[in-house]
Amino acid sequence: MWMCCIVESFLGISKPAVIGAGIGEIIPVVPNERLEPKTFFANERTYVSYLKSCLVVIVGCFTLVSMQKLAAMVIGIVFICLAALMTFYAVWRYHWRRKLIRQGNPDVALDDNVGPILISVLMIAFLLTLFIYFMANPPRFNIRAHSPPLPPAVC
Repeated sequence: MWMCCIVESFLGISKPAVIGAGIGEIIPVVPNERLEPKTFFANERTYVSYLKSCLVVIVGCFTLVSMQKLAAMVIGIVFICLAALMTFYAVWRYHWRRKLIRQGNPDVALDDNVGPILISVLMIAFLLTLFIYFMANPPRFNIRAHSPPLPPAVC
């Protein structure tokens, strides 16, 4: 039964249908409704903003790892893993939303209640960890090594 519907839809005999996530699941698409480009662009903007937030954390983590202190390296590696997981979540959420937008079902909510909270928790935890680390291990600068030599004294 479902195979006939798929073949008919591809041949244009009956109303169009899209194969869904399940095996043999047919999700009808309403051909008369126009999909707004703003909806697709909003989905892409959200995806890019998630990626930018994760990129900030990853760059900060690579800075920590390059300090070559054990505590800094461990903190950096842990937060690189968390940022990578958040990046995978952003990719998954983008494709999930794109699929729902193309289906055109107005009853499905496209908002994300988890993503902004995860990004916020990741950023706050990262900044708080950096603050605690640098308060416990203040950087030591050799002022003489970075300043130009003093001119000879005139008597």
